[in-house]
Amino acid sequence: MSVEHLSDMWGKLLYLWPLLLGLSFWAFLSYIKPYIKGYIGEKAISFILYFLNKKRYKVLNDVKIPHKSGFAQIDHLVISAYGIFVIETKHYKGIIYGSEASYHWTQVLGRKQYKFYNPILQNKGHIMALRQALRAYPQLRYISLIVFTWRSTLKIEVSTPVIKYYWLYVKILFYRKKCLTTMEVAAITAYLERINGKSYRLVDQFMENGSAARCPQCAGILVVRNGKYGFFKGCQNYPSCDYTTKMNRESAIRESAIS
Repeated sequence: MSVEHLSDMWGKLLYLWPLLLGLSFWAFLSYIKPYIKGYIGEKAISFILYFLNKKRYKVLNDVKIPHKSGFAQIDHLVISAYGIFVIETKHYKGIIYGSEASYHWTQVLGRKQYKFYNPILQNKGHIMALRQALRAYPQLRYISLIVFTWRSTLKIEVSTPVIKYYWLYVKILFYRKKCLTTMEVAAITAYLERINGKSYRLVDQFMENGSAARCPQCAGILVVRNGKYGFFKGCQNYPSCDYTTKMNRESAIRESAIS
């Protein structure tokens, strides 16, 4: 190959280099665009929830609740005396079609259609995991909220609240019937923070051995008591929480002396 030929090839490559670089950058942006939109949408919801009364509402973002088959990853939780708001966010634009029980919903963008899993059913799975984790509170109300963050037209037939992001704050304030005490709200929040991201096996073991100073069911303080069948540790939130674990006499006397 002659020097002139090599020089000509290099000249063409240098000429095409900006185009190749531009195409690569465009492909990279196309790849990360959904992640950027999702991140911005999540932060927008977190920003809205930030303005809730912090004494009445406890906000947890990006929560992983362990269950037997893995984790229930929940976008946002709002714990209050009025119940737990379980918020699933969707970052779709266009026209959205769906119903309460349909397995898939449909996003229509011009002539293109895309299927996605029914977020109501998705959130039901999240609530099931929460019910299992918070089974010490049978009176607890779980409020499912599906929130769309981008410009979209919702053409859906549902009874579960499915709203645009700008209605979220008002929707939460709409619920005023109490089902928890202030102490129970604090205990539930502390417990969910404690188990967030931990494996179901470890949490299950923790609940069985009762070795921690706090209740593994509701995060309340464990108190040494002497009952009909001997010493035991019981949750301070009884009768709302009935967690107990046995103790021998020596351990009970030692812990009572320390406290």
